[in-house]
Amino acid sequence: TDKEGKAKVSDLSVGHYTLVEVEAPKGYEKLTNPIPFEITKGMISPVQLEVLNKLTSLAPPGPEKPETTNPEKPGTMNPEKPEKELPKTGQKMPVEPYMGALLIMMSFGLLVLGRKQQR
Repeated sequence: TDKEGKAKVSDLSVGHYTLVEVEAPKGYEKLTNPIPFEITKGMISPVQLEVLNKLTSLAPPGPEKPETTNPEKPGTMNPEKPEKELPKTGQKMPVEPYMGALLIMMSFGLLVLGRKQQR
């Protein structure tokens, strides 16, 4: 059968046939009785057989036993990811050149005021 559980057979000669299930799908019971069918001379439409398998008892899977870790050898659960640089969405202007220019202008202003007071 294919992934959908369908089987397709073509080019069978005229005659009597029996469908036998060799292996049931996982979780289903195997058919106990074969299914007979016949191909007759002059058949136009294909023979379609529908086989419904019974579900086996579905017991929920039990919880798995967690792995025991050795406390003496700690392992890394999450490896460190390299940090990516964030995109620069705003304009960042350096403050230092402006502070230096302001300091020079204030010094020059105090120098000029000091000379005016001496005269």
